[in-house]
Order: sequence, then structure tokens, then C-alpha cells
Amino acid sequence: MNSKLIALIFLCAGVTVGAQDSGLRRFGMFVGSNDGGKERITLAWAASDANAVMNVLQEVGGVSARDALLLTDPDARELSESFTQMAEAIDAAKILNRRVEFVFYYIRALRRARNTSWR
Repeated sequence: MNSKLIALIFLCAGVTVGAQDSGLRRFGMFVGSNDGGKERITLAWAASDANAVMNVLQEVGGVSARDALLLTDPDARELSESFTQMAEAIDAAKILNRRVEFVFYYIRALRRARNTSWR
């Protein structure tokens, strides 16, 4: 892909099918920002890529729909509030589950340094 973007995937452990049945509960927050701000290019697919990753982890990665959160073009306040809500849900889940994991996926435009190229 020739876009200026950053993709970060943080997995606390390997992905397994049927994770919900083994005492494991996996939460996921998926963030896609097409708008990187002024002086940055606008991406075409960041939000849809975040949605696609969320769908894959719901299908085969043990993240249930109730434990997945998709944010598109969030501002700093919305992102912060979502982390707080996710942390509260994870803390509550720790009471009933042997293991709780958190998956975070974030993609947005990067600012290019002056006098550099992306080739």
C-alpha cells in the first residue's frame, strides 16, 4: 500500500478459535482514522480496514460482538472515553473469567518529515 499510515496491532496472546469456551474472554478496540489532520493526507480505507480486522477477530479470533468496539475518526475525547469504558468492562470481566485479553488496532495517516519521500 502506498499510503502514509500507521497500523498497530497489539495482541496479548495468540489468537485461538473458541476462546470464549475456554475461560478466556477477549476484548477488542478497533480504530480507523481516515482524516489524519491538517498537513496529512486523507486516507481512503483506514475506517474500513479497522472494520475488516474487527470482523476477522469476531469470526476466528475469539472477540465476541458485545466485546468489540469500532471507532471511526474519533477525536481525543472520544478515544479517551472509549479506553475508560473498555477498561471498566475488562475489570468486570476479570471476576468471571480465568483470563481476559485486550486487542487494540489503530490506523491513521502519518505526517511525512520534510525533504523525505515515501518510495
